[in-house]
Amino acid sequence: MLKRLLTLLLCILTLSLASFAETKTAPSIGPDKAYLQKVLDGWSTLDPSVMKQYYAQDDRLFFDIAPVKYSNWSEYQAGVTELLKGYKSIKLTLGMMRRFIMRAH
Repeated sequence: MLKRLLTLLLCILTLSLASFAETKTAPSIGPDKAYLQKVLDGWSTLDPSVMKQYYAQDDRLFFDIAPVKYSNWSEYQAGVTELLKGYKSIKLTLGMMRRFIMRAH
């Protein structure tokens, strides 16, 4: 009888301690929406030098929409600057599913 009572008390103690445990939320996958919108706002300035902080500065490959390959950030910045000269404005917004929408003029 005593053994059953101790087992029951141990179970109750275990369950009550488990209820005090901190619940963890699932980690978010990828950057948050505010950060992504900040990056898109930077591109909306039509000035790639503003975006330099978000990209690797060493010799890495960059590809553009017109299958153009750049060997590093400096080449990419020069090419994109030339490309963006043809636009008066650009508005990039983040959609519901973290997809962006582009409106260029």
